[in-house]
Amino acid sequence: MRLIKDKNVFGWVMYDWANSAFATTIMAGFFPVFFKSYWSAGADVNESTAMLGLANSLSSLIVALISPILGAIADQSSGKKRFLIFFAYLGALLTGCLFMVEQGEWLLAAIFYAIGNIGFAGANSFYDSLLPDVADEKRIDFVSAKGYAYGYLGGGLLFLVNVLWFLMPATFGLPVEAQTALSQGLKKDATVIHVSCPADFQIPKKFETGAAIVTSHFVRPIHILDQKTENNQLVVDLQISLPAELNDSLLDKMVAFGKYQHGTLRSFDHETSIMTIESLTREITNADSAHFTLNNRISYSGVENGMLIGVSGVENHFGTVSMKTDFLKSSVEFLSIRLSFISVALWWAIFTIPLILYVKERKSMTQKRKMGTYIRQGFGQIFVTFRKIRHLKVVFLFLLAYWLYIDGVDTIIKMAVDYGMSIGFSSSSLIVALLITQFVGFPSAILFGKLGEKWDVRKAIFITLGVYIGVTIFGVFMTETYEFYILAIVVGLVQGGVQALSRSYYSRLIPKDQSAEFYGFYNMLGKFATILGPLLIGGFGLVASRLGYSPNTSSRIGIASVSILFILGAILLIFVDEEKGKREVMYLTVESSEKE
Repeated sequence: MRLIKDKNVFGWVMYDWANSAFATTIMAGFFPVFFKSYWSAGADVNESTAMLGLANSLSSLIVALISPILGAIADQSSGKKRFLIFFAYLGALLTGCLFMVEQGEWLLAAIFYAIGNIGFAGANSFYDSLLPDVADEKRIDFVSAKGYAYGYLGGGLLFLVNVLWFLMPATFGLPVEAQTALSQGLKKDATVIHVSCPADFQIPKKFETGAAIVTSHFVRPIHILDQKTENNQLVVDLQISLPAELNDSLLDKMVAFGKYQHGTLRSFDHETSIMTIESLTREITNADSAHFTLNNRISYSGVENGMLIGVSGVENHFGTVSMKTDFLKSSVEFLSIRLSFISVALWWAIFTIPLILYVKERKSMTQKRKMGTYIRQGFGQIFVTFRKIRHLKVVFLFLLAYWLYIDGVDTIIKMAVDYGMSIGFSSSSLIVALLITQFVGFPSAILFGKLGEKWDVRKAIFITLGVYIGVTIFGVFMTETYEFYILAIVVGLVQGGVQALSRSYYSRLIPKDQSAEFYGFYNMLGKFATILGPLLIGGFGLVASRLGYSPNTSSRIGIASVSILFILGAILLIFVDEEKGKREVMYLTVESSEKE
């Protein structure tokens, strides 16, 4: 009995297993956070944010523009597989290079990420175009769904490992700073500190003095003077009594007022005791309390009799106090995340091998020519297709419908984290939600593939769009973390289904001998997705804000507006006739044969 029944299909779906690690760990997981906290350390925030946005936009634009052209060349030369391999290993190589980027080198990180993203997106275009080569029309829906299912599982498994590396580095033998709770209250200019584990604070030989960070957390009651909206963000002025001995310059800018309410410290007036908090996630009341964190870097000369001696730099601390060593370089302290980049590169490169070995590409019927001829023919074919597209009205209508609803899907994927943070959910909750979506997406994609195979693909797509409309409405009223997890489960149930079935349904409407070129257009629309969604969110949120709604309510109204894309996409999809589309392709094929 063979372990692999169909090596052609196995090799194809394993590439989704391979490259999804980039989508989860890099794009959705660690890169955005690491870019801000490590590579952009000390840089102008606006400049680095703009560069990251530019890197994303430029890489997507480049792929969107070249995919149809390269697809036409690949169709002419039977080079879909070769193009995929080139882009895949380009992406894997540049992802691995992120490991070597030092702290503060945000420009280099953005460049590596942009080129890696070009590799990822470019390879995907040719990967999609190989689908008709590995599956016939009867099995194509299930095979397409199986690819997405493997992608969710593979990307989710590696991301889980990467998250565990980050949360529990010591468990995996990675270096960490020693940490201990302090039972004593620390006063300014203290010269000794009692510690429960003095051996952990011994000064390494390569250091002349010890270094540590003392952190304290304390709570204060508040009296609200004013709570208003400024520039579409919630701002509150508080009357608050801070200890007179407190060095408020060491206060962390993030101030919490409860489980979901937190904001950024803008200013504090010592004379009036008035504090201004901006970017508040939710409205607060006088019944809430302000939770502060103070970070204080200190030095010491040695450890004797369970105490740090020769301590300098200590400030007054209040509430619960802890301390950790400060010996590791940033590159070592964040080694878990940096190793994640290497793991993604290796995962991507290794699991691309089954595709290289097993996938058989359908050969072009044209005679073998020089590459220069293929390039000229490829460019020529693009213009021919644009002229012929008037005969493929069903393809055009489907692509328009797809562009609308996939814009909504991608908007939810990319804006979910931002929305969750804007209403007060923690970053750890968002990571858990991402993992839930990945692992739920694995079986659900398979089920939708079977549904499309046994029932009706277009009707199955309608089901997913109906669920997405419900998701956007549910998101408006979401207030608790467990509701966000429920949302993640529901999205996981349909996300892979709508992506897989759209890909396989499109294959029924296009000429098989021009699949790379037509999937180039398909992926081009995918790259131009997430344009209308953010505009709708921003526009409706701005209008709601101008009408006097709070920033929190405005954000919720903005999210609800995404349902418009699913509704319009579904309406257009009603008029997509698969049989008519096949007749148009047949007419196009006959017309081309007669002219030749």
